[in-house]
Amino acid sequence: MRRALPALTAVVLLGGLAACSDDSDSDDVDARPKPSATATPTGTRTESLGDVELTVPAFWGHQTGDVAGALWCISDAAVSEPVVIRPGTPVESTCAGPENEGDPDPATLVEKAGTFVSLNFASLEPDVEEGTEGDRETIRKGAVLVRVQAPSDIRQQIVATLRQISTDSNGCPITDPISADPTRRPAVASAVGSLSGITSVAACRYAVPGGRFADVPEEEDVEGEEFDDTASESEDLESEEGTDEVLPDEIDPEANLRPTIAPVLPSGTPRTTPTLLSSLRLTGDEARDAVRGIREADVGTGPDAEGGCEGDDARTVRGTEAIVLRITTAAGISQVYLRYGGCSNGFDDGTDERKLSRDVVAPFVSGPNLVPAYGEELLGILDDPDAPATSGHADTDSGGTAPPENVTTETSSPAPS
Repeated sequence: MRRALPALTAVVLLGGLAACSDDSDSDDVDARPKPSATATPTGTRTESLGDVELTVPAFWGHQTGDVAGALWCISDAAVSEPVVIRPGTPVESTCAGPENEGDPDPATLVEKAGTFVSLNFASLEPDVEEGTEGDRETIRKGAVLVRVQAPSDIRQQIVATLRQISTDSNGCPITDPISADPTRRPAVASAVGSLSGITSVAACRYAVPGGRFADVPEEEDVEGEEFDDTASESEDLESEEGTDEVLPDEIDPEANLRPTIAPVLPSGTPRTTPTLLSSLRLTGDEARDAVRGIREADVGTGPDAEGGCEGDDARTVRGTEAIVLRITTAAGISQVYLRYGGCSNGFDDGTDERKLSRDVVAPFVSGPNLVPAYGEELLGILDDPDAPATSGHADTDSGGTAPPENVTTETSSPAPS
């Protein structure tokens, strides 16, 4: 059962399977490149967080959630695709612990908990020890805590590629001024419509330390009194017969919403802290088409949180993260900000602001840039681009994987810090 209210955001907890960044057929396992000591550049890709970067097999998927620190045990790891994991909603552990003294924790075994690379900010897990246990190696590098859980040969190959960086392979610096000042506009205004000779776009996703979502007003009845959520228990709970309550028409029960989470980095995080969460790079026609989509988008901002962007919120609330588009042109690099934190959502090139839509946003939020948290106003826009469309923001389904099935009850947007 899932119930959605205007003041709340429904939650989907991502399972072991995640959308892959390549275009391979998920059913054709043999067609996927296999990681080996002779893996070619076309069979691998780089992944970054903070001030580190490493290389993984290209067919690995992406996932958010702290499933490495407290990982569930599954009955058959073969059903779990290898994934790269970034910070998100913590996951409850279902591993019972070692059966005998001296045995490795089952959560560190590939056969029990699958194959993955987990990237997290080291400041969030100061007590975690480095070393090897079971099939997992834990390493602190720069500002990042890295866990590599894989068969020994693959694990050694991945660990050997781990490196500290100032700019990642996609051209994204490890931090950006937008992290400290999320309301700012690009320092050099360059109208998207005037850009020519576009060769690439780097979509750099950054954390906003201490950021928060807009506070949506509490639901009220016709008389204007505070909504009484205890009036009818049957409206809030699933019946004994298992009948789900009727969802509002505007909320699709199959929506591919992602979890509402607190800021990855808390208030008070030093400004020198690397804030890069992930990145991707578009080149050639793909880059030019993506920029053309921004150019043709409606002028203005939105969709914004209904009723939640008034007063101070309208001026200051920008969510817990943002994407900086670094567009390489014949004249150099231009920047466009992509915001989706509740208020003033949209693209901003420093000259004009443009509204968000699924088709225009999709190229920038796939694979490593999957957005882990957003409000209902962006339902159908920030969904996984590889999943079917879930609202009227796209004329046709984008195809790909089905939405996750393990839907839980909703959680409120984070309160002000």
